Amino acid sequence: MPWPAEYEKDLFIKPDFTSLLILAFNSSSTPKGINIPNYDKVRQDTGFKNVFLSNSGSKPKKINYATSEDSSLIISLFAQVAFHQVSFHELMGHGCGKLFMEQ
Repeated sequence: MPWPAEYEKDLFIKPDFTSLLILAFNSSSTPKGINIPNYDKVRQDTGFKNVFLSNSGSKPKKINYATSEDSSLIISLFAQVAFHQVSFHELMGHGCGKLFMEQ
């Protein structure tokens, strides 16, 4: 990776990724994905699970900034793109580095 070795995880723990359908989420906004647990020390020592909340968002009905042909393409592929965007964010963003802390 393009950063020094001290930012790498001490031990590689195979990532786990799951997709869930949610019935209720008690919050003012619903995330598309979550990384459990939310404590970096536990994630580094024990492991973690990345979760895609597959029914937490809705696809747009109209795209104002695109032509009608492009708009229909964007709408038809929206779910697949959202899945991959969240997957890469959870696995690469949360799963592949050490939290840097100063005392």
